Amino acid sequence: MFYSPTGSSTGKATALAPVPRAATRPGITDVLLISPHEFDKLMLEQDLSPKEWHVIHVRTCEEATAVMASILIPVIVCDQSVGGGQWQEALKALFSSPHPAPVLLAAGTYDWRLWIDTIDHGGFDLITKPFRGVEEKLKAASRHWKEGRVRRTWDHFFRR
Repeated sequence: MFYSPTGSSTGKATALAPVPRAATRPGITDVLLISPHEFDKLMLEQDLSPKEWHVIHVRTCEEATAVMASILIPVIVCDQSVGGGQWQEALKALFSSPHPAPVLLAAGTYDWRLWIDTIDHGGFDLITKPFRGVEEKLKAASRHWKEGRVRRTWDHFFRR
């Protein structure tokens, strides 16, 4: 069975790989947090409404890709230190998934040059730790994903 990004079954084969389920909990948006630090999950969950968001924490891009193969993930938060600080490669790896999602890069400080670099590498936005006031950015990224604009972003940045 194939699922569209909104979770409804189309019943038809598509160019996308099959996904067994659309969400871990119906009505709650999943957020995939990629961070080597367990404390990041606690900080992110503290800032989000548990009735709207479910945070799935993994430590590496490889683990993230495995999760994305079994669950449609609408939003990804990727720590800048993932991959030994090679976050640009992490963004590219996440975009190569059959079901890519908007990636928000999490950094210690908000620097406009880092924000530009994030956008230039296909990221959706830059957020800072300790994750205060990030819910609106997550909602915007989720809308971006639901409207199917993520694949067009991939084509724009990586298939020039």
